[in-house]
Amino acid sequence: ATGQALRQGVEALPMDPGRLGSVESKSLRGDRITWPDLQASGPLGEALRSWLQSLDALVEDLRRMLPKAQELGAVRAREPPMASCYPKGARYIRHYDNNCEDGDGDCNGRRLTAVYYLNEGARDEDGGHLRIVGQRGGIYDVLPTFNVLVLFWADRRTPHEVMPNCGKDRYALSCWYVDTAEAPAAPATPMHDQLCNVERGHIEETAKTRAVISVDSS
Repeated sequence: ATGQALRQGVEALPMDPGRLGSVESKSLRGDRITWPDLQASGPLGEALRSWLQSLDALVEDLRRMLPKAQELGAVRAREPPMASCYPKGARYIRHYDNNCEDGDGDCNGRRLTAVYYLNEGARDEDGGHLRIVGQRGGIYDVLPTFNVLVLFWADRRTPHEVMPNCGKDRYALSCWYVDTAEAPAAPATPMHDQLCNVERGHIEETAKTRAVISVDSS
């Protein structure tokens, strides 16, 4: 199955400490990260390409439902996926993936964040939850359990953090879908190029998939 191949492949990847801007600090951001080779042969490369094709198709479908400029109307590309590992004790302080609001701020074009979790047997007592702050101030904690996909706005509408991990290593894949009108020079690949000749369908094993978009919005 795609999820199992992703889990096994990501676990084996060498990773480097994540940075918050130019700062490397485990008290601010304690994860380890890498960008998998999408052209690699073998089970991980095949699983990554299959997963991304399905994820791109899902975002394309969502764009038809959320066509406004501040939604997904100008989302035509995505950045390469990032793999991450949070070892015991690691966290990531509250932040935005795009410090931007209606084109104002340090805008990098990221409009939609997708996080896919790879942790079998995750328990609430192990921590490592994704904490999302809604637009009305509500707090939403997402258990990073296997085969859960979370989507949320990448800009200032969605402050979020990763709570301290108190259990075994916590793995995930993250993708950022880019508004090419906001950031035409962003380091992203057009989605059309990645979707050509691909049969549209659902992400494999989606029984537990969740989508969180604009929580607390009116």
